[in-house]
Amino acid sequence: MKSKVNLVFVKIVEEKEQMVSTKMYNLTIAAKDGGGTTKKYEAILVERAWDNYMTLESFKAL
Repeated sequence: MKSKVNLVFVKIVEEKEQMVSTKMYNLTIAAKDGGGTTKKYEAILVERAWDNYMTLESFKAL
């Protein structure tokens, strides 16, 4: 499900990195919504350095 809320990045609250054959980043970030309220979100990114690939696997409000 896609949302049409514009978020403004504030900061990374927590970062965890896991490396196997790819790198997986589990980020907890703070972002402001359209009303100026700061909320926390979880973003999971996957990176494969050998083929210059990075994708956002998941993004959700906490």
